[in-house]
Amino acid sequence: MSNLTWPQVKALHPCSEALAWGGTHYGKQHTLPVPTVIRALIRTHHEDWANWLIVRVMTYEQYVAYAIYAAEQVIGIYEKRYPNDPRPRQAIESSRRCLVDPSEQNKKAAAASAAEAAARAAWAAASAAEAAAR
Repeated sequence: MSNLTWPQVKALHPCSEALAWGGTHYGKQHTLPVPTVIRALIRTHHEDWANWLIVRVMTYEQYVAYAIYAAEQVIGIYEKRYPNDPRPRQAIESSRRCLVDPSEQNKKAAAASAAEAAARAAWAAASAAEAAAR
């Protein structure tokens, strides 16, 4: 999707702060060019909002490919810390299969792998936060 209207943006339910930002920067425009908005968000240090918008305007295939790409960027960090845990790598591979063949079976397998990997990642993040707090 290359353009959004204000009603479409509001239907995505952004947080009130992001909606106010958009109104300040683009309130007079009826049509919002998504790439322009994303670049402006990044320029104003709202990368999290840019990512939020990106994933909401993607097709299913784009969304899965983006998730695979993001996971591949950090998998080495995880594998260095947990070299005997194949679950995140398996989740990436399951997602890749789902991208090539989005059958219900592959979607279920990818979801199961992702849920297990996410649980492990959440545990690791909580452990890291606890260690940092000491």
